[in-house]
Amino acid sequence: MPATRPGSRGTVVVAGAAAAALAAVPVTMLWPEDAPLSGCDERTPVTISVAEQIAGVVRDAAARASEAGACADYSVQAAAPAAVAAAIAGGEGPDAWVSDSSLWLEQLRAAKPEQAWNVGETVASSPIVVALPQHLAATVGSAKPQWRTLLSGPIPVRMADPDADATGRLALFTVHSVLGERKATRTISGGTMIRLSRTAAGSESELFGTYAQKPAASPAFPASEQAVAKFNHENPDTSLAAVIPSEGTAALDYPWATAPGLIPKKKELVNRVLEQVRSERGAADLAAAGFRAPGGSGSPRVAGIPSGPVRMLEPLPPAEQVSALGLWTAVRTNMRMLAVMDVSGSMRAKAGTRSRIELAHAAAVTALNSFPQSSQVGLWEFSTDRDGPGKDYRELQPIRPLSAKAAGGTHKDTLGKEFARMVGTVGGDTGLHDSLLAAYRSVKSTYQPGYVNSVVLMTDGVNEDRSGISQQQLLAAFKEEQDPKRPVRVILVGIGDQTDAKALATIAKTAGGASYVAKDPQDITTVFIEALMARSR
Repeated sequence: MPATRPGSRGTVVVAGAAAAALAAVPVTMLWPEDAPLSGCDERTPVTISVAEQIAGVVRDAAARASEAGACADYSVQAAAPAAVAAAIAGGEGPDAWVSDSSLWLEQLRAAKPEQAWNVGETVASSPIVVALPQHLAATVGSAKPQWRTLLSGPIPVRMADPDADATGRLALFTVHSVLGERKATRTISGGTMIRLSRTAAGSESELFGTYAQKPAASPAFPASEQAVAKFNHENPDTSLAAVIPSEGTAALDYPWATAPGLIPKKKELVNRVLEQVRSERGAADLAAAGFRAPGGSGSPRVAGIPSGPVRMLEPLPPAEQVSALGLWTAVRTNMRMLAVMDVSGSMRAKAGTRSRIELAHAAAVTALNSFPQSSQVGLWEFSTDRDGPGKDYRELQPIRPLSAKAAGGTHKDTLGKEFARMVGTVGGDTGLHDSLLAAYRSVKSTYQPGYVNSVVLMTDGVNEDRSGISQQQLLAAFKEEQDPKRPVRVILVGIGDQTDAKALATIAKTAGGASYVAKDPQDITTVFIEALMARSR
């Protein structure tokens, strides 16, 4: 049961793990009982959900409001903002909410505009910094690095999941804002997201826990300045340094919000707590907990972070926030992919200093090393009559998890050997249409939810199998067979300058996919990242 502490005219209820700890503390240490309890014929229950970091400050403010005459039973509950947002969206929620970021309220407003919460003032702030274990702080040095250098350089970096953690979400938006959608930086941005998505932690707290367990092996990670200050205060022997990249950063802003339709009596009682939070005592409590004032003044003095105001980036527009989150979801979702490789004779031709089949092999290795081990990958090869007269495609490996055991290792190891073997087995013409349609039907018939089910076909030319289906027949089949409940993403990658880019684009568009052309070796990485990012569109 929650622990309760009586005030002069009300009660503060503390739920969760804090209740057990609080129950063990003598009452007289926290709430004086010499004030009379008269004046309240009845007490109104008031629920306030708060982000864990600021919970202590709000609990103390509620106790003071109660002592000052608020006739309320205040229940102050620490809860993950993502969980509170989900509860509100489902029709349940507290009377007031102090989340760690306005992002959650914006998400609610977009999903339920008719149930918009009343957002009051920001009660505290804490800029997002990059926390640096001591063994990495020396690598960064005293100069302020750029976000691009930090996230794409030699320093290992992890981040919290943007879907569940505001620090991770703000870090994602910052990367998107700084690197953006410009052609010159899109590959860097996409590659960074792919890499970070593979190691994302469930929360900021998990990242601190990982560091506490193995300080010497921990990566750098985005975190709030307040969280770093709190950790350093509690762990002086393994304190973290931090840095704010030169472009600037974003900040947690702790907005005070009340539920729509709140009755006047409850609204007044909620405001009594807010008054205590923004009082001189409340401001002192916030500063002691490591927060800055709403405008950014004040500092908990973390090594590497200026004590004065820090440079803040402009908020990412809502449409770009949606785009960034969609891209994150796409690149982190496990792939269930059938790779279909062109092994026709023309793949021996040079593309730069290497043959086209060697480029395809390099792309395949990049793919295998980028997918998480739980992704599922299969492999076909095609030319003409590859598996006997009239059958242009041949299955080399079925779609299986990369981590599945196989002879001599894992399925990933087997695929790597098959890709390498194909370099020496090219021959025949390009049986593109029959092979692509058969691959599409195979993945669709074995569709598995929870994955991005896709066909990734690499070729250097156009269809040369005159006995097979025409392009018109292929397009007609795609139009007829697409199923929104079992979507299969078709990604076509052309290799070399002889590829019919227009034909590939037409086929991909009709199939609900995307096409790319790599004309030289330098294009392969870019094309591969573009193909992965295309899964969100």
